[in-house]
Amino acid sequence: MGRVVNGTISVYAFASPNAPDWCSPSSSEPGQADEVRAAGEYFVVEYESLALLVDQILGIQNGLKGKPCLRVLELHAHGSPCTMNGFMAAYADDIDLLAKPRWSDDSSLYLSGCNTGLTDPQSTDPRWGAVPIAQVIANAIPRAPKAFRFTVFGTVGYSHGCHALGTTQTWAVGGVSILGLATYHYAAPFTGGQDTEPDPTLPDPAAPAYKAFRGPNSA
Repeated sequence: MGRVVNGTISVYAFASPNAPDWCSPSSSEPGQADEVRAAGEYFVVEYESLALLVDQILGIQNGLKGKPCLRVLELHAHGSPCTMNGFMAAYADDIDLLAKPRWSDDSSLYLSGCNTGLTDPQSTDPRWGAVPIAQVIANAIPRAPKAFRFTVFGTVGYSHGCHALGTTQTWAVGGVSILGLATYHYAAPFTGGQDTEPDPTLPDPAAPAYKAFRGPNSA
């Protein structure tokens, strides 16, 4: 169970293993969701579609005394420069859904999937990776000019971990260690990819793994 802090809540959301293939979870999420839940700060939501996620967030907000605003939303699953958790930068309806919760005056969205703050060098279409999905979302929310401050954080490489636990780290090149002996590189870097590790000396230890984006309507 999460906490209400100064009239706001934070939500950590991960895709259900029962979700369609295009909305699949990363292998690390269920275990990390348990850790986030145990920490007690975030409301933890498992979902099968973006529409169901937004319904659950609104249900939490409407069910709590004072109907608190959403200060932080972290989405944790597979990502790319143009996709995240089963929704795509190319589809305006998907982004419209993210505008529905009651966001706080200073709110943040963390896209904790691979490469969500990077661009695809092979794309010239802003809807398909020429602009990071984090920037596409930031450009669209809030709807009204200067309605609230809205920052979208996209990862700067292939990622593991989550912001809620301060454990997010990234690699410029996707790879997997085989029996701890060697690393097999299976995915090429996107533009701007970086190797990062959590920094426990920072107020937000996971900050090196993210790049911040704001749009023209952000306060």
